[in-house]
Amino acid sequence: MKKTIPILAVIVAFILGLCSCNDADGGKTGLRDITWGMTRTEVRKAESAELVGYDDAFLRFYDTDKSQPIVEIGVNTNNAVDLLYYFDSKDKLFKIEYKFSSTKINEDYYKLLKSLMIDKYGKPYKEDAADENNEYNKVTSWKKGKSDITLIYYNPDGSLKTFYVTFLPNN
Repeated sequence: MKKTIPILAVIVAFILGLCSCNDADGGKTGLRDITWGMTRTEVRKAESAELVGYDDAFLRFYDTDKSQPIVEIGVNTNNAVDLLYYFDSKDKLFKIEYKFSSTKINEDYYKLLKSLMIDKYGKPYKEDAADENNEYNKVTSWKKGKSDITLIYYNPDGSLKTFYVTFLPNN
């Protein structure tokens, strides 16, 4: 019996080690070193972009990191690119959103942005799906690690057009 306990402990430790390998990305969102469930304080420490606003539900940054496709589009057109981190009532990160609006952008920008995102995230699992409420809205989605990443081109009335890139946990 005394020999069985150490052997069981080794087996349990080995199995736990295997389980942790299956989650090798540790819950990373696909954006910098941010992980799902971080607190507002942890995100502020990890985020290098300029903090420009906040309240109990979100942190808002102005992002200039050109490694992110939507930022590259925004910087090239001299428009602000908002990066928003959303937190639940327990102060845990549950959604990330890039937002970029301009009257100058058009469907060609959507195609370019989609191409840049394919280069970064690979082949989408949903491509150019139309919004049932508005034929001018397009949605393309990727699964990357622990995140569903969705590009949304929103053109409600033909004037102010908006891109959203949302990151949501997929676990």
